Amino acid sequence: MNVEDLQVERFYEPRPEDAVPAEVFEREAEEYEMVGLTELATRARRLSQLKPDVGRLLSAEELAVWAWRYPTAYSTLPQRGFFEFVQRERGWNALTWPVPASVRALIRDVRPSFEGLEIWTPEFGPATRLGPSPILLGRRDNRFYLLARWAEALEPFEEIRARAHSRQGRWAAAVRRRLLQHPLAIYGVPFFISIIAFTFGLPLTVTVMEPPSVPSSHLAIGITLLTIGAAGAILGTYQWCRHATAWARRKACAFAGWVLEESTVW
Repeated sequence: MNVEDLQVERFYEPRPEDAVPAEVFEREAEEYEMVGLTELATRARRLSQLKPDVGRLLSAEELAVWAWRYPTAYSTLPQRGFFEFVQRERGWNALTWPVPASVRALIRDVRPSFEGLEIWTPEFGPATRLGPSPILLGRRDNRFYLLARWAEALEPFEEIRARAHSRQGRWAAAVRRRLLQHPLAIYGVPFFISIIAFTFGLPLTVTVMEPPSVPSSHLAIGITLLTIGAAGAILGTYQWCRHATAWARRKACAFAGWVLEESTVW
């Protein structure tokens, strides 16, 4: 399908009647510059370019749902700062997903109004298949504004929310979090405990059988360590099978609508 044939939804808020005219902010910026307050001048100039009728401010719950739906974020900001949702972060110029002409025009129009723009896509890894379904967001004062989304068929937000809050949606989020957030540390801890326990438990268990001078309490300690080692190995294996296998990735992506090709490189 041609990118220009996609459905595009743009988001607007009613322009407030008491909106401050741009001239007021321009004059304020000039006065700040005269006294050397450059940061305040920059902020006032940005406010003078603000288009208050563009974008819909997202609540924390709405932002969480959209972040669940889209694992990858392309941002114009060199540093996104703290963001509580686990996403792959990439530079704005690395985007290869198609953007319709109406959205490109919107980007040119609203870019001065925001500190940064972001396009979120459903790609879970560096997938080879690219397709439509991203959203365009604006960031200002640590808040997110939904500006546009486009796809062959736009998903109703309530359906996305229901999937995100479902039991399987929470499991898919756990798979994504464990794969994107230091998976070796998460799965390595139980295995590391298991190795340490076996290292110290086996010698204690074996040596208690040989010299009679070894206290019998060493046997109990050795057996305890071996039990801990076995439990750590089982826990690590369970977590790996549940969250890090190719089967888990495919199942999570199929449910959430994330793009994951067989040729994905991790």
